[in-house]
Amino acid sequence: MHIVHLMHNSIFTNIFVEFVNRYFNQKEHSFIVMNNNDHGCDPIYADNVYNMDTIFNPSFSHVTEIIRLSSQIILHSMFVFDYMVLLDGNESFARKTTWVIWGGDLYNQEPTIQKKRIVCNLAGVATLTEQDYGVVQAVFGKRIPNCKAIYPVLSNFSQIDKYKNNTGSRNAVRILVGHSRSDTLNHAKCFERIYHLGGHNIKIICPLSYGGRIAYAEKVIELGRSLFGDKFQPVTDYMSVERYLQFLSTMHVGIFGQHRQQALGNMYYMLFLGKKIFCHVDTPHYNELTKFGCHLYDLNTLGEHDINSLTHNDHVEANRKAITPILDHSLARLYWARIFSRKVN
Repeated sequence: MHIVHLMHNSIFTNIFVEFVNRYFNQKEHSFIVMNNNDHGCDPIYADNVYNMDTIFNPSFSHVTEIIRLSSQIILHSMFVFDYMVLLDGNESFARKTTWVIWGGDLYNQEPTIQKKRIVCNLAGVATLTEQDYGVVQAVFGKRIPNCKAIYPVLSNFSQIDKYKNNTGSRNAVRILVGHSRSDTLNHAKCFERIYHLGGHNIKIICPLSYGGRIAYAEKVIELGRSLFGDKFQPVTDYMSVERYLQFLSTMHVGIFGQHRQQALGNMYYMLFLGKKIFCHVDTPHYNELTKFGCHLYDLNTLGEHDINSLTHNDHVEANRKAITPILDHSLARLYWARIFSRKVN
C-alpha cells in the first residue's frame, strides 16, 4: 500500500503531515505540497514531503511516477489548478482518488465542466460534516462512496490544554468576529447584530490575515472602525498555531456568520477554551458540533443579549468534554485509518 496526498500548504498541512507520520507508517505515505503564499506558510520538511510550485516541470517526472504507482490518492480540497489538470487528464488517477472536501471547494461557486468530469470518475469523497455529502449528491447528481473525516488541528493536545483557563479578569469583553477575510463570513451583518453593545467596554476583534480578497478585508476594517471606533481591532498579521491559540484564549465570545461549512477548526479551539459561540443553527457545522454534544448559540438571538447574557455560558465543561476527542487525535486516528484502508479501483 502506498498513498499519495495532494495538498496545498496551509496552516493545517504541517499538522496533518506530522499526524500521519506519527500514527501511521511513514513509508506508506507521500505528500505532494503546493506552495501557497497567501497563508504565509513556510515549506514543510520531512523525508516523504515534496514541496513544489508545479507538478508539470519535466524535472519533476519522478513525482508523477510516484502518483502513478500509488495504490490510493487523497486530494485534500479541490483548489489547486495543477491537481485538477492532473486528475482530469488521467482517469486512472481519478479512479483511485478520494476528494476530502474542505468547504469552499464545494460551496463557493458552480462546478465547472472539468470539475464535474473529475467527480464522476472519483473513487469517493470524504466529508467533514454529514450535510456536505448531501450537497455533493445534489450538486453533482451522483451517489458516490463517502467516508467521515476530521482534520487534526493541533500537533499535540498540550498545545491547547494550557490555555483553557486563560481569559482571566480582562476589563473589556472581547468579541471575535469571523476567522478570515472570506466574504462568506458576512462581517457586516454580524456587526449589525452587536451594534447595540457599542456603548459598553468591548473589543471587536476580526482576524483578516488570509483567505478571500484583500479588498474585502479593507471594507470590513473601514466599516468596523466607522461603527465601533477604537473598540474595533482588525488582525492582519499571520499567526502560528501556538500564537493563535493564545490569542483565542483571550476571547469571551466568537461570532461566525457563514451559512456553509467553514471555520470548524476555530470552533473546535474556542469550544474547548470555554468560549461562547454564536452561529446560524441551520448550518452543517452547527449540526455536526451539536451531534458531538456541544452547545452553540443562535446567531439570530444576538440582538436580544445584553453585555452580561452575551458572555454567560452554562456549557463550558460539557463543550470541553465533547470536543476533547477531536483535539486529542483519537477520533482523527479512527477516521483516517478507515480512509487509508478503503478499497479503490
